[in-house]
Amino acid sequence: MSSYNVLDRYHPIVATLYFISVICVVSLNLHPITLMISLIGAITNGIVFRKHDILKYVIAGIPFMIFVTIVNVAFNHKGDTILFYVNYNPITLESVVYGVVLGTLYLTVILWFLSVERVLTSDKILIVTGYLSPEVSLVISMAMRFIPRYKAKLKEIFMTQSCLGNNVKKANFVRKIIISVNCISILITWALENAIETSDTMKCRGFGSKKHRTAYHAIRLKHMDIIAIILILLMDIVMFITSRGVWYSYTTKLSVLFNSRLYIFESVYLVMCSIPTVLTLKDLKKW
Repeated sequence: MSSYNVLDRYHPIVATLYFISVICVVSLNLHPITLMISLIGAITNGIVFRKHDILKYVIAGIPFMIFVTIVNVAFNHKGDTILFYVNYNPITLESVVYGVVLGTLYLTVILWFLSVERVLTSDKILIVTGYLSPEVSLVISMAMRFIPRYKAKLKEIFMTQSCLGNNVKKANFVRKIIISVNCISILITWALENAIETSDTMKCRGFGSKKHRTAYHAIRLKHMDIIAIILILLMDIVMFITSRGVWYSYTTKLSVLFNSRLYIFESVYLVMCSIPTVLTLKDLKKW
């Protein structure tokens, strides 16, 4: 399956607004139906956006869910349904269910951010932040540039030290620490000198001479981008209005309420989570 996704056809603001809406809804609403819809949506979108490597993250997330459940059960003893006692501490059904819910929430958010990583590339993030603040966009672009550059420089320093007889792979434990500290010290010194040179270069190019800095973007908002933004905002408004009818409780006693507002809320959220997958598969089918 191709790594193409339908969000690539839209402005980065559309993808940013979409992921913010999807993740905020599932983070603020712990209803079990909402969690299941979001988890399935995150997996299906991950399969479309990231091919098949999303499945290994799902498998790796199961032990994490179990760990979160155990931690919650160990420290949270609220609930009316007592299952058994451990060292005079009650283990309740509500704490177990709430632990499973929290673990599912963490896994779902992680899976959604994997799709965010694939869809919102560094250049798209710079475009979005450039609208809000060109200065912030510049800082983010510089930080993204420094991370791979520092990694390459640190690798170069280790290779240089290895040629000088300080091979970290062949040294003992204490020697490895000494060599690593020296290499990191060299990297920090180089980074500080490079920062001073960058500052002088930016000053010579006139950065900071004006109060308001402008930014150029090759990508412009089109009519379909505006329509997509309006549709996402409308779905957000509908879910906000109907969210008062989505009632649940995991603390004292398990309770989940089903009503017409819940059905509207979950239906709209299901449509929102499935739109990228459906449209992407529809485009791939044409090809």
